[in-house]
Amino acid sequence: MPSKDWEKIEGKHGIYRRKRKSDPSKYEYLCVISFGYTEEYNEKTGKMRKKENRSQKIFQTLKEAEGYQGLIQKGRGKVQKTVNVSKKLRFDECYQDFYDFHLNVWSAQNTERNNSYGKRLLAYFTTKDPRKITTLDVMEFFEWCREPHELFPQPLSNKTIQKIKGYMIQMWRWWKLDSNRYGEISPQIIRDADHGKIKKFVPNTWKVEEIIEAIDYTLKNEDDYSRICLLGLAGLGGLRRGEIAGLQWGDILWDKHLIDVQRQRTQRNQGYEIFQWLKKGDPEGVTRADRKQRYAALPDKLADILRLVYRQQSYYMGRKPTATDFVYHIRPAMINGYLDNPRKIDSAFEQLQVRMNKVRMKQCKAPLPRLRLHDLRHSNISALLNDGVSIVSVAANSGHVFPELQRITTTRVYWHDDDKREDILDYWNEKLKIDIKTPDQDIYKRPNTITNRLNLRSDEL
Repeated sequence: MPSKDWEKIEGKHGIYRRKRKSDPSKYEYLCVISFGYTEEYNEKTGKMRKKENRSQKIFQTLKEAEGYQGLIQKGRGKVQKTVNVSKKLRFDECYQDFYDFHLNVWSAQNTERNNSYGKRLLAYFTTKDPRKITTLDVMEFFEWCREPHELFPQPLSNKTIQKIKGYMIQMWRWWKLDSNRYGEISPQIIRDADHGKIKKFVPNTWKVEEIIEAIDYTLKNEDDYSRICLLGLAGLGGLRRGEIAGLQWGDILWDKHLIDVQRQRTQRNQGYEIFQWLKKGDPEGVTRADRKQRYAALPDKLADILRLVYRQQSYYMGRKPTATDFVYHIRPAMINGYLDNPRKIDSAFEQLQVRMNKVRMKQCKAPLPRLRLHDLRHSNISALLNDGVSIVSVAANSGHVFPELQRITTTRVYWHDDDKREDILDYWNEKLKIDIKTPDQDIYKRPNTITNRLNLRSDEL
């Protein structure tokens, strides 16, 4: 019922009137529209209580109030019966419904990631009713995630909290689809929560001397040459992660000192797919430039590294690698005969840096700066440009589009890349002063446990 200063008009259900404060000789009219009743759980009494859902609006004339009332009743029907009757909801039970429904849809990696998100959500909200979670509650949860706890000693960054926010929006949207079971739940509550400012990532780089030190360490201390393969292809060849994963032995042009970069390998759901086009490339493009395919320089030292990798793969696979075998192949995958996950390349490089810096600390050497694998590509391009190699050659070698060149008719229309990388080859061949064992020498660190089964020679490559 409205306040006491409103009086009911006889014969007009849902319409009330009162004298205007500005002009007591006239009336203003209140139209009350009922949208039915809902029952909700009363935490104080422990019983269900009935609550009316209604809307009210003030009009200056009775005719306007009657017209509004008729319009609403025509569109939504007259006074409705009780709807959305439900008992108290628990967050953990609702989350379990959401999780069970999506479990067969998520990939193995998404399931693992979402499990980590779900543990924090369940630990914080647990028995709270999802319908009563407000934007302030969500922001307090984000703040809680930024602090260490007994079950979660590692605080989360704003970037990870942003991912949890996206996961929560997906959850709230799914609950909203079944309003009869979960009630009125709006994803906007989550969208309005501030997850904090995300710092822009600034890439780090290694100098040429640091790249050489990393290669030297890996050759002397790592038995699995897939690690040296990462360093060589990213640091000396300037390849991206997907390009390294998709590189095949048939793409190594030994005589021309070039690497034919024409595909990338990524993961989709639980399988692996080979894409015949590169980043931002047109798979139906007529030319290699349309497909973003390119030739990258193959310096002499990188060629020696790949020969070591070829020889070790021959040993573990029990045969010579074919033209369609992948260059990057970790040892457990070769021994057990499965295709390794491209997404684990970054973690492999991260673990290599941890081991390398531990050894350097024992040798009283300063640790090398921690990098992402993609930062090796930054290091490669930076080293070439800083030492005066033509920006046109570096752009062609890296697969970049040079905007300034596109504005000049001479380069945009008439210039064609001749796929020669002599200036880049000369640079790396001069800079890389490191002893890399040839395949004719023993490349294994434990000769008593590992023997050469194929006795390959360098002239067979």
